[in-house]
Amino acid sequence: MIVAPDPVPAAGYCKRLRGGDHRRPLGKRKSLFHRPSLFGFGHCATVPKGCAQVTQSWWLVQVAAGLPDTLAPMAAAQWESGRDDGTAGGAADGPADVRVDPRLQGTQIAASVLDLIGDTPLVVLKRISEIHQLPALLVMKMETTNPGGSSKDRPALEMVLAAEREGLLRPGGTIVEPTSGNTGVGLAIVAAQRGYKCVFVMTDKVAPEKVALLRAYGAEVVVCPVAVPPEDPQSYYSVAERLTTERNAFRPNQYANSNNPLAHEKTTGPELWRQTAGRITHFVAGAGTCGTITGTARYLKSQNPDIKVIAADPDASVFSGGSGRPYLVEGVGEDFFPAAWQPDLYDEVIPISDEESFLTARQVSREEGILIGGSGGMAVAAAIRVARSAGAGDIVVVLNPDSGRGYLSRLFDDEW
Repeated sequence: MIVAPDPVPAAGYCKRLRGGDHRRPLGKRKSLFHRPSLFGFGHCATVPKGCAQVTQSWWLVQVAAGLPDTLAPMAAAQWESGRDDGTAGGAADGPADVRVDPRLQGTQIAASVLDLIGDTPLVVLKRISEIHQLPALLVMKMETTNPGGSSKDRPALEMVLAAEREGLLRPGGTIVEPTSGNTGVGLAIVAAQRGYKCVFVMTDKVAPEKVALLRAYGAEVVVCPVAVPPEDPQSYYSVAERLTTERNAFRPNQYANSNNPLAHEKTTGPELWRQTAGRITHFVAGAGTCGTITGTARYLKSQNPDIKVIAADPDASVFSGGSGRPYLVEGVGEDFFPAAWQPDLYDEVIPISDEESFLTARQVSREEGILIGGSGGMAVAAAIRVARSAGAGDIVVVLNPDSGRGYLSRLFDDEW
């Protein structure tokens, strides 16, 4: 490890390429341009102390004349030894997309839309707290500010980077994934930046605007019936598996991919801990693939085992004792237990009906001016119950996974 003096002139650019752990101390941001966002990586207009750590999977790229003497040798060695970011499998022909435009030096301009993933804000749900007379402080984690508009941008990037490291995704390759929409958007954004094709498999339960959105990103979309068991050849799991084989594609498989919860363990959890100054007492999130709630819970419980983690779940989902079918809220609940399901981390699972989820989403949208979807409504409905029984000194954080704009023809349509 090399630690730069504090501060170093703005001559270097630190960027995570292929995993690794490059994390500056939380809560010590020098400038807006240094975003301790996805997995703690940052981009620095002024390189702060501790920011120039370089591991085998990191590059320190010189974008202007002369890195400090203490840093230049390591930067050169990393460049010559060659783990690349532009080709899969760690080829040594140099990273094509690492060479940062020197004109960005000293600015707050992100070099890529991928650099904007994470570091999403917290906001108090003031009107909801007043209406429901909640004693605890109820705040929302606004994942809508990610480039793709949802929390799924985080695991999408990490799963692709992991696949590149492991040689599972080759240059110009194809990504196939079953998705309710948000993971697809995240993967489509990463694929656009890194030169991959995408095929997404969706159920006919999802809103048509989600299908249109993925196609707008240039993806191919295959729609399958929802009212069939997972093992049925027509199910979106089975169709995705078949297409993966036929297209010789990479399937991230968010339901079984350990990089899904890892993304949140490295980003969402640390962000919440930093943003609440370690005072968070309750964390509420919907459970679907369980990547968000499990990964975040792992980090938060490691910092303070007394933090309560509450899973919000559709009342027909297996997580809360249901059969798994049918329910209308999209992107949460399941009819099986995914790999990231880790009930020992959850202090409570609260079942919420479709009706309560949709009505709460509408209430939050109208009263707070925050347009949320059905899964966000479900999470807020559960968080209201938690905050109602919590103390005045407690901080209840509810994660809103996405925007209501993807559900205008569903829960916001009176005819529907």
